[in-house]
Amino acid sequence: KLCFVSAAAQQAFALSNPSRVVENALQSPLPPQRNTQQLGVFCLLLPGRYNAIKGQDIAIEAVALLPKEQRLLVHLKLVGDVYADQHHFRTRLQSLIESRGLTTTVSLHPFTQDLAPYYAQASAVLCPSVQPESFGLVALEGMAHSLPVIASEIGGLAALVQPRVNGLLVPPGDAKALCAAIQTLLTAPEDAAAMGKAGYRKVKQYYLPGRFENDFRRYAREVFG
Repeated sequence: KLCFVSAAAQQAFALSNPSRVVENALQSPLPPQRNTQQLGVFCLLLPGRYNAIKGQDIAIEAVALLPKEQRLLVHLKLVGDVYADQHHFRTRLQSLIESRGLTTTVSLHPFTQDLAPYYAQASAVLCPSVQPESFGLVALEGMAHSLPVIASEIGGLAALVQPRVNGLLVPPGDAKALCAAIQTLLTAPEDAAAMGKAGYRKVKQYYLPGRFENDFRRYAREVFG
């Protein structure tokens, strides 16, 4: 019997043999809830490996579409790295940033195991993947840090993010829709803060560390006795 980390992953395989969904969970302790309503720069955080799947280019294009007066209030941080033979992905992103005149608005940051300082500075988390995520751990981590999440309506992300409850969903690959979602949060900070709090409550209720391990052990005992 197979075990999947989300219903989206289970449906993608469409197998006829029996299987079970044991949803993923946080890998680190739940941080204290915080108030994310803030003044000043609206910081958008997009952690993830630089590749053709995560949608960093879509995020850059979305920020470029913001009116100038709003663009001055926003900073997009891309945190990640590339595989050894894929440095061209980083080069393309840097070239796109420069060609769109966003060198002071979008910044690239190296991969780190400790994203907590980045989450602490963020106003919202972006997950603009253009292909399905089996689960969407970055979205979950953003919710755990009381942040609203803007994600592509695809794969596991579509199950984690409830529109206008703990974030916003947009069609994958649609920079205009992503831009509009960013504007929604930027112009309604109280709503954005409420979404962040709702996401935190959802993580606390369903996705605390250890729950995945306990559920998986229970499933293994059912299968193997």
